[in-house]
Amino acid sequence: MRTKRTLAAASSIRTRRTGDRDARTDAGDTRQGQMKVSLVCTVLNEEDSIGTLLDSLLSQTRAADEIVIVDGGSQDRTLQIAHSFIDARAPLRLCAAEGANIAQGRNTAIRLARHDIIASIDGGCRADSDWLRNLIEPFEEDTTVDVVAGYWLPEPKTAFEECLGELIYPRIETLDETQFLPSARSIAFTRECWQAVGGYPEWLYTGEDSLFDLRLRDAGYRFALAENAIVYWRPRATWRGLFKQYYLYAKGAAEAKIVSRTIAKAYGGNVIVHVFHAMKSMLLRRRARALFYSFACLPVILVAKVTGLCMGKVGLACE
Repeated sequence: MRTKRTLAAASSIRTRRTGDRDARTDAGDTRQGQMKVSLVCTVLNEEDSIGTLLDSLLSQTRAADEIVIVDGGSQDRTLQIAHSFIDARAPLRLCAAEGANIAQGRNTAIRLARHDIIASIDGGCRADSDWLRNLIEPFEEDTTVDVVAGYWLPEPKTAFEECLGELIYPRIETLDETQFLPSARSIAFTRECWQAVGGYPEWLYTGEDSLFDLRLRDAGYRFALAENAIVYWRPRATWRGLFKQYYLYAKGAAEAKIVSRTIAKAYGGNVIVHVFHAMKSMLLRRRARALFYSFACLPVILVAKVTGLCMGKVGLACE
């Protein structure tokens, strides 16, 4: 079964098979045969999850050629745990960048990386064992691909988290492939296109990956979707965490001036259709508690978004 579906770029380009590869190569790497891949990640205070993350990255069926981790100034045991993997001869490179935000940490990791195909994952995630193999496959099949959008699924531990997983995570049946913006927790791209759009915007606290994706699309880079390149990510565990998540997302979208292209859509698709499918899924699976939570979660998300948008616009007006 195919592991990716080609996404339409700003200007449509026909997908070419392996036998029709062009002469384009990455500096120092090649699309002929197995390419070299740098896997990057930025973390901050992830002592509860970094062990699971690193275990999953080190047990991939297609190993990364290097793994670069940038820590933004953790005050817990994140660095000690990462060093314990290095002491056990895990092929990790660890860099401390105290005070770095997510975009700065990710850009730092990419600058330190040695190879020209970059795969990215976030702290707090767990990669499926075939994640990297499926994420890189579109590059090997088609030399015109510049960006591969991976996928992510919820890893809930409570009924509340199960509700959020249904409501706010992408759904293959409703996302619009031509508009889908991959999260930095599951994406791969060439160094060339990262450099061309100026990397991740370091002036943004949140929403940096959405603006980065939009700049790539606007520049005409070719996207592909690897729906089997899966990472697992636990939803927020509290009402406060949920509110803060969507407040910051909306505030970042307002500051980046991308509200109409992000906040008003559910992974490029229709928000109402997305919510309908989510609630239908909970109903059919008889998840009564999760369905009950959804009627309270939706207003909280709405209020968080409106508040974040207002604060973001106020910030812009004060500049």
